[in-house]
Amino acid sequence: MVLGDNKMKISFITSSEQELDYFPQLEETILLEMPETEIEIHYVPTCLDIPLKAKQLALDSDLVFVSHLYDKEEEKIKLLIEKIIDVELETNTPIIKAIEQTEFEEILTEEERKEEKTKIVEKKAELILNIINFPEKFNPEFEQ
Repeated sequence: MVLGDNKMKISFITSSEQELDYFPQLEETILLEMPETEIEIHYVPTCLDIPLKAKQLALDSDLVFVSHLYDKEEEKIKLLIEKIIDVELETNTPIIKAIEQTEFEEILTEEERKEEKTKIVEKKAELILNIINFPEKFNPEFEQ
């Protein structure tokens, strides 16, 4: 999925129940590296609405990035992951599944929230850019 001369479309999806919205900063970071990329940001009411939106967006996106940060493992998180994988297999559009447990209640100050958001953006931007431009980075390294 190397970009080359073609314009790529990436769709970001998360639910509005998220405590930390880092999509605008992530979009800005990706566009610095890949200025020809079209990025759409979408919010849905709950995490259980993400799979349907992912399916709709996968029809005209080259890559879908799903983010859901949660504080405790619940059945709906397992269902979300399962359904996102189903959408990916059905549409054959790559979906990055950034569905991760976090502990935001420990972040007390606004400065700490900004720092956490910056760390997340750096990590997710690197992941997206590597998947697009350097898929070989995901090859396992074996010791000789």
